[in-house]
Amino acid sequence: MHSFAESVFIGFDDLPSGTLLTSQYPGVIFSSSQGCANYVYSFSTGNIICTGPIGGSIDCVRDTYIDFTSPVNNLTFFAIEPNVAGVDAQFRIFQNNTYTTTIDLIGLGGAGNEFVDLSAYAHITRLEIVNILQSPLENGIGWDSFSFTPVPTLSISSLQTPSTTGNLHSFIATDTITLQAKVNPPNQGMAVKWTVMGIGPAGGISGFPRDQIQNTDGGGVSTFTFSPSDNPAFVTNRRTTWATASTAANDPIGFEVIAELDSNGQSNKSSLSATNLGSLLQDQTDTLREEYYDFNVPVPSRNVIVPSLGATYNESPYSVQASVDLPGHYSAILSAYRSSTLIIGTQSIPIPSTANVVISSAFRNPRRNLAIGSVHPNSKHTVGQALDLQPVPTFAVIDGVRTMLDLHDDFYPALATAAATQGTAIAEQGAVPVSIGDIHENHIHVQWLAGTPQANSIVAAAIQNAIQSHAAALILGGDFSYTVFNDEPANSSFQLNAFHLVVNAPFSVTSSPAGWSFVTDNFSYVDWFCSSGVAPYMGDIAPGTSMQGFSIHSQVSTSASLSFVMSSWNPGTASSGPGYMDTIASPSITTVVPQLTNIGLSSGRDFQFSVSGIPGYSYTIQYSSDLINWAPILTTVAPFNFIDPNSAVGPSTFYRAVFVPQPSTAPDD
Repeated sequence: MHSFAESVFIGFDDLPSGTLLTSQYPGVIFSSSQGCANYVYSFSTGNIICTGPIGGSIDCVRDTYIDFTSPVNNLTFFAIEPNVAGVDAQFRIFQNNTYTTTIDLIGLGGAGNEFVDLSAYAHITRLEIVNILQSPLENGIGWDSFSFTPVPTLSISSLQTPSTTGNLHSFIATDTITLQAKVNPPNQGMAVKWTVMGIGPAGGISGFPRDQIQNTDGGGVSTFTFSPSDNPAFVTNRRTTWATASTAANDPIGFEVIAELDSNGQSNKSSLSATNLGSLLQDQTDTLREEYYDFNVPVPSRNVIVPSLGATYNESPYSVQASVDLPGHYSAILSAYRSSTLIIGTQSIPIPSTANVVISSAFRNPRRNLAIGSVHPNSKHTVGQALDLQPVPTFAVIDGVRTMLDLHDDFYPALATAAATQGTAIAEQGAVPVSIGDIHENHIHVQWLAGTPQANSIVAAAIQNAIQSHAAALILGGDFSYTVFNDEPANSSFQLNAFHLVVNAPFSVTSSPAGWSFVTDNFSYVDWFCSSGVAPYMGDIAPGTSMQGFSIHSQVSTSASLSFVMSSWNPGTASSGPGYMDTIASPSITTVVPQLTNIGLSSGRDFQFSVSGIPGYSYTIQYSSDLINWAPILTTVAPFNFIDPNSAVGPSTFYRAVFVPQPSTAPDD
């Protein structure tokens, strides 16, 4: 067997006479009818092959079957001594593993060898030489000098992305994706065409590589690379359609890749999905990271994205989140806060070691960050480097009376000082900075630089669940009612005397239990507390009992699992006891995106529609004639109806309502 360029020649002279021929030549398998075989036979012109029964004499009249492990073209060979004029044998041809035709071998009518040319038949995978004439004049036929060109086979053999987990090869838009396809037999300079098709959110987007040619190297390997962000249409789609407000997780981007090789007019294709290499598809980590690219802000590295730390730290819809040691920073702040001492008049009052600080906001993915109205797409919240914290008021005995200390005069300044040990700390009302101690503050925002240790382990002391208790919520539209349970055993010393609830929407307190008061900013929190200042502290929730009547109403009927804290009191020692922190359904603005309804014509035939949104928040109506350039018409608070008296004049007009964020001078809250 010799190879000349791409052609293969089999002449049998390299095998001893009498050899039973099967698979001695790579890529070719010789066989015969049952009980028979092909043998190497010494002839006057050199070795040929003839058939005969296994263990018997060679008679050259049995069938010969030739199977090619890969399709071949340009098949030729010689028939040795087809002496009788007429049909001496037949050739059954199989192309691409399917029988297609039968060709007659017409004998010479005398001595000699006949050239058989089957080059007109492409992609032959099997040849059956059958019905050899059994005649004393024929005396059998031998076969020799097979020549053919193997059809190159193509298969995608390698896929590389920056991250691979199991059979999932993940990436973001800016990553380089590398694939290789191998041609067999190897041949340099063969033109392999590569085509990329988007899957999921990338489906239907034009502009990805199509029939891009990458020639094979000396090993028969074609290497192809592409980056999704090289496609302007894809970039435009991501930074328009996907750089919008949403509380839902994005679907992962995926791609199908096809390599194609043309040979003798026949197309040989290999698709990535048909290999065992796995899928070219974003995992949860890169689906989240893609959001940063969509918003054109720096993309956090994969090692900053960690499994979700729970609802307290993760406001995103993903099972992963960004965190530069959020729990570690919280724990350090809480420890510093609990080490603080308040000065009330002339009395020094240590903040109890059981005092709690509520996380009102931690990690937010970029789309949710926009949905809640943030004007900072690169907020430190989106990269796991910020916390919004609320102090939970506690009690102290002052002049013999149990007194709830002042939230703004006492606790917020102490919390701001503690937070400053971990980074930059400012008091805010929403996204607007205010002075520390201002009655409008509703959290302390603290942020820090990257580079701190990636611990991400919640310190046990950070969230106190020392007292046995729980709360239950009943929701009817915008009405939220809560029942608080003291699950301590009957002989416990601890009575519940305060209930702190985090809220994320405008609301009002509609009821409090008898003997309880409350303080609230009507948007971010409410603190209910027992008003009784002296023993036996009537109104406290005793062990084994519960209390109803904690109710609020919000025009926002959507809710989320937000934090709550219950505080306790030990009448025997006249001091604060342990607390309990968990999450519960609470009114929450899930998105500031408005809905346009009641679209139609007014009685005066002017175009009109209604705008819903967050009640009391501002929205701007904009119009456009081309969906590219927009101009404002009206800004007012939701909900409202809009009528355009000029809608009947001029070309077609498009309308949209856009949320107007609260003014913010915070650096990147």
